[in-house]
Amino acid sequence: MKKTLYDLLEVSRTAGKEAIDSSYRRLAESAGKLADNGDADAGNKLKALREAYFILSDAQRRAGYDVSLSDSTVATQPQVRVDVNLAHGDGLDEESRSKRWLITGAVAVVLGLGAMYLYTKSEREKQERALALERERVELQRQTLEAARESDEDRRRMQQEQSDRSTARQQQLDAERQRIADQQYFDRQKREEEAAQRRQQLEKQQQDRAASLKHSRDYYQSTRSYRLTQDELRRMCIQRVGRPDC
Repeated sequence: MKKTLYDLLEVSRTAGKEAIDSSYRRLAESAGKLADNGDADAGNKLKALREAYFILSDAQRRAGYDVSLSDSTVATQPQVRVDVNLAHGDGLDEESRSKRWLITGAVAVVLGLGAMYLYTKSEREKQERALALERERVELQRQTLEAARESDEDRRRMQQEQSDRSTARQQQLDAERQRIADQQYFDRQKREEEAAQRRQQLEKQQQDRAASLKHSRDYYQSTRSYRLTQDELRRMCIQRVGRPDC
């Protein structure tokens, strides 16, 4: 009789999920150690255990498997009815009767093998469909994760580009502010130099004007002293000589 997935996991058909999980972990750990040591049969067994656990660990998949298992149990019972009188071979000798029994048994075996083959094929197709659906689900999850990862990378790249642009703009603004500050400093220095030059010119003009005034004052005083001296001499001459044309 073909082993069921329950037999493969060494649990009963009424076992709960915790018992299935525990038995799977125990059997998978044992088969995994043997597979790591190079045991090919252990590797195949580990694969079969994973497929069995994949079906029995999910409530819906397990229910579908139980239904197919019940249907296949009924289908695999060979419905062969043989005429008893014919099987006994009434009117036949012993050799003919033995051949008749052999033919009848062979037919029953062939029918039983055919039913088992159909069940095995149907079960294999169901498992393959379930595995295909699981692969599609895993592939969809992988694609979803890749899309999310690409979206995160695009968002990080856009944020980095925006940050770079902001940094470059800030650097341009800083450079422009520095240029304006330097220009204002140079302009202030130039204005201060021009103001200093104007002060120097004004001071020089004031000094020249003061020197000119002093020179004029000195000339006036010397001229006045000279005239006073002449007048005094003329007066003394007139007093002493008595001549007006002195």
